[in-house]
Amino acid sequence: AQKDVRDSIRNVEALLGTEAEKLGVLLRFDMPGQALAVLADQVEMEQVLHNLIKNAFEALQGQADGAVTVTVTVTKGNAVLDIVDNGPGIDIALRPDLFTPFMTTRQNGTGLGLALCQRLIERAGGEIFYQGADNGAHFRIVLPLSSQQREAAK
Repeated sequence: AQKDVRDSIRNVEALLGTEAEKLGVLLRFDMPGQALAVLADQVEMEQVLHNLIKNAFEALQGQADGAVTVTVTVTKGNAVLDIVDNGPGIDIALRPDLFTPFMTTRQNGTGLGLALCQRLIERAGGEIFYQGADNGAHFRIVLPLSSQQREAAK
């Protein structure tokens, strides 16, 4: 079943909006006006976004001007989601293993978060990457749009 990926994003926004306020983190969502039909499971997409945004919140703890921005764009038949924060970023030495199960930088972390995210995104026919950023962390998710939507966009 095709799902508008924006619905997942709005649900996550509703879930994490108040938490962002409590933490003093600016949580911004920038999405196109049109529906973006992807083949991903809505709940699984919510899990992935929830995980990435919660990781960003943790990275921003105690930072005065913390911000997390989720930007959605459409490129070449794909919905591209960029989740960017202005925290300390991820140590370059750890980046190759980010999506490896049980790899964690947190004291009580299970290290399953990003590995699970990757599994769910790949199941939807998409990909997830860590894009190195000068300051902060930047994750990119690329999800293929449904074939109907691709045809309509031509």
